[in-house]
Amino acid sequence: MSTTYRLTTPDLVLLGLLSEKPRHGYEINAELARRNVEDWAGVSRPQVYYSLKKLAGLGMIAATAQAREKGVRSAERQVYAVTTEGLTALREGLTREEWATEQSLPPFLTWLALAPYATQEAAQKVIELRESVLRAEIAREEEHLIVIRDHPAAAARMGELMVTHKIAQWRAELAWLASVQEKLLPVH
Repeated sequence: MSTTYRLTTPDLVLLGLLSEKPRHGYEINAELARRNVEDWAGVSRPQVYYSLKKLAGLGMIAATAQAREKGVRSAERQVYAVTTEGLTALREGLTREEWATEQSLPPFLTWLALAPYATQEAAQKVIELRESVLRAEIAREEEHLIVIRDHPAAAARMGELMVTHKIAQWRAELAWLASVQEKLLPVH
């Protein structure tokens, strides 16, 4: 099935979660929070319900028979399962080249381009803050890694790879910040 409708990242995330098992909106939000989805996909609570409605309208997910029998109407408690069309759309969505080619520019690099216009005190403060943020993120993700490793599912293995990737990036950036500080803030 080749859809003319382009699914968003939140749509694909929901299709992925629902391909694991049927869930209702509240459970989806809880699972997204448990997996720290805001760190890698930016799916908000309102976006979940918007995507559920859209995906149901496109026939990519459907209310389960159990939910229909109980007459559940609330999107928060409606249990949805991915359909064959939804699974096909998910697989198609994961073939897009942008997954490998798109690059986003971190705000710190934009700041760095403008840093020569900052005072040395301001630049020092931003660099120290960045170091602090990186150390806090590393610590938070190391704790998250412990939680992830307690879950045997395939999604947990992918989560572990994602988290270890972020930790490696942040450690590399911490090491790199020393040269930034040296070049940007020379000692007189």
